[in-house]
Amino acid sequence: LEQVWSLFLLGRGELFHNLIRLTEERLRGPPTITTQNDVNEAWRTSCQLVLSHNEEELITQKARLVVGSEQMECWSQITVQYAVSWPLHLIITPAAIAKYNKIFALLLMIRRTQNCLNQLWSDMMIKGRGSVRKNNEDILDSVWETRLHISFLISNIQSYVLSDVLETQKAKLIKKLKETKSFETAKDSHEQFLTEVCAHLFLLNPKVLKILKDLLTASLTFAQAVATNPQGAESLCEKLNLKASLLIQLLTNMRQKLHGSHLAQLLLRLDYNRYFSTVKKITNSTAAPTASNANNIEK
Repeated sequence: LEQVWSLFLLGRGELFHNLIRLTEERLRGPPTITTQNDVNEAWRTSCQLVLSHNEEELITQKARLVVGSEQMECWSQITVQYAVSWPLHLIITPAAIAKYNKIFALLLMIRRTQNCLNQLWSDMMIKGRGSVRKNNEDILDSVWETRLHISFLISNIQSYVLSDVLETQKAKLIKKLKETKSFETAKDSHEQFLTEVCAHLFLLNPKVLKILKDLLTASLTFAQAVATNPQGAESLCEKLNLKASLLIQLLTNMRQKLHGSHLAQLLLRLDYNRYFSTVKKITNSTAAPTASNANNIEK
C-alpha cells in the first residue's frame, strides 16, 4: 500500500516535482503522436534523478503514465497505469485504481498550480519591477497582490489535502489493518478509506469540485500570463479574485448546513481570521462577487 500511495497520492513529492518541471510546457496542449513516449521518458528521467537504483527499477516496471487521446490539454487526461502484485489485487481492484486516479488528477493539479505560482514569484523577484514600475505601478501592484493571496489559498488547500485528509485517513486505515486478521475487514476498510478521501477532497461534490478546478485552472493561466506579459494580466486578476471569493463563500455556506469537521479544518486554514468570509474579497481593489457574477463564474 505504501508504494501505491507514494504514486497515486504523490507520497514521493520530489518525484512529481521533477516530472512537472520536465513536462509542464510540453503537456499544456493536446496530445500528439509523440506525447505518450515523451511523458514516459520524462517519468523515467524523474525516477533516475530521485530514486535509488532498486526503487527506480521497481517503480518503472510497475507504473507508467498514460495520456488520453482527446483533443484537450494533456495534463487533464494523465492517469497512472499500475500493475498490482498478488495478493494485493484482491483489495486494490480496478475500481479502486479508478478512484485512485481521480484523487491523483486533483493532487497533480494542485501541485502544478503551487509550483507555477512559486516559479512566478521567483521570476518576478529576479526581473524586478523597477524598469516598468513608473508607468504601470497600479497594474503591477495588483498582479503582485493577487499572486500573494492566491498562493496563500493554494498553499493552504495543499496543506489541508496532505495533512488533514491524506495523513489522517492513512493513519486510520493502517490502525484498522493492524488490528484485524480478516480479509473482508481489510477490504472494507480500504474501500472506506477511498470513500472518505474522495468525500473530503470534494470529488463527490460536483459543484465544489468544479469551482475548485476552475480556480486552479485560472491560477495556472494567471501565472503563465504574468510570466509573459505582466501588464496584460490585470483583467485576469479580477476574474481570479472572483473565483477565489466564490469558493470561500460556497465552503462557508456548506459548513453552516453540513457541520463537517473536514470543512471546519479547511476553512480554518483558508479563513482563520474571517477576513475572506467577512469582507468577501481577495484584494482591496476587487469588489465582492454579486449573484450575477457568481453565476457567470460557475458557467
